Amino acid sequence: MLINAMSARRGGIFTYTQNLRASFESAGLEATIALPHTNPARHSSQAISSDIENLGAFRRFLWEQTTWRSIVQNYQPGVLFSSANFGLLASPVPQLLMMSEGGLFNPQYLRHIMPRLGIQLRSLNHLRRQLMLRSIKSASVVMLPTETLYDWIHAYCPELEERAILNYYGVDLNRLQPKIRQSLLPDGPVRLLYVSVYYPHKDPETLNQAIKSLRANNVEATGHITMAEEEFLHWPCGREDYEKLKKGVAEGYLTMAPVPHNDLPETYSNYDLFVFPSVSETFGFPLVEAMACGLPILAADTLTNREICGDAALYFPPFNYLALADRVNQLRARPELYNWMRNIGIKRAKNRFNLDDHFRRLVTVLESMSSERQVTERTIKLNL
Repeated sequence: MLINAMSARRGGIFTYTQNLRASFESAGLEATIALPHTNPARHSSQAISSDIENLGAFRRFLWEQTTWRSIVQNYQPGVLFSSANFGLLASPVPQLLMMSEGGLFNPQYLRHIMPRLGIQLRSLNHLRRQLMLRSIKSASVVMLPTETLYDWIHAYCPELEERAILNYYGVDLNRLQPKIRQSLLPDGPVRLLYVSVYYPHKDPETLNQAIKSLRANNVEATGHITMAEEEFLHWPCGREDYEKLKKGVAEGYLTMAPVPHNDLPETYSNYDLFVFPSVSETFGFPLVEAMACGLPILAADTLTNREICGDAALYFPPFNYLALADRVNQLRARPELYNWMRNIGIKRAKNRFNLDDHFRRLVTVLESMSSERQVTERTIKLNL
């Protein structure tokens, strides 16, 4: 099989692609993977790479429909796996398309975040959405990580119903082990963690303001956000967001720095609560990682966050830092709730979001598509 992972530069798709390669290798599956020029795995004997990272969305789409099409025709794989939202139109082989973009279909993102992006980016996003919809209509099978994303896209594309499968992502539970931790003390300090790269919908400022509010009420709260300054510079609203966070850094209650992927398990174990104010996610890997590590979660009240965390999180209205601060105080005052959330999160991660289970389901689909060379309506079912 041939895998298009040319978008695996950072964030969730980078992590997913790392796990995908490791899983295929351990299973002895033969696959060639196309990676961006900056991906460290591009030198693998099973990888090919192209330097297309500076292409805009439209030029990138043209590259995929021309140069990439020639590569696919040359390889003639049993199945093509397009792993990031855009697929090959009129593919010469059966194609599995993985949708990992939710913002352009999410009503909350369109209402609250899109207006901050400026006319040029809004126009580009409209074009990207149209190209995604065309890709969906051209795919043999479309894989989605949440029911919420299915509902969002289905509202724009009824044809999705004929070819969609649900396959929750997963994390490496052997790597993310829960730590025995003490409950929060009602009068003690609290350390808050937010693992994410920056996008406008990630809303780190809500966490910043919540910490300020807690400290103003004599709670010794501190926080760490795994975002780097350069991530903010790509967005029209990014500089404004970064300047607000810098004030918290200057005052000493907030730190900001990326954490290497291999260091994440230890990082989760060093904090008391995981905070996830993001208002638009298709899945939310850090939510599952935090649950697997036994770190109770405070999350913005969105459909995706509730689908992933269930009862393993306390929720607050999006953008409402006072409500977030109140949830922190709830867990400080109720150690039994803190422990219950910790335990239920560990169980939820284990039962629903095991990386091995995700790839087992993925391989089932790919092998079926490869053997049949043609997938008809509703021929593939997954038991979740």
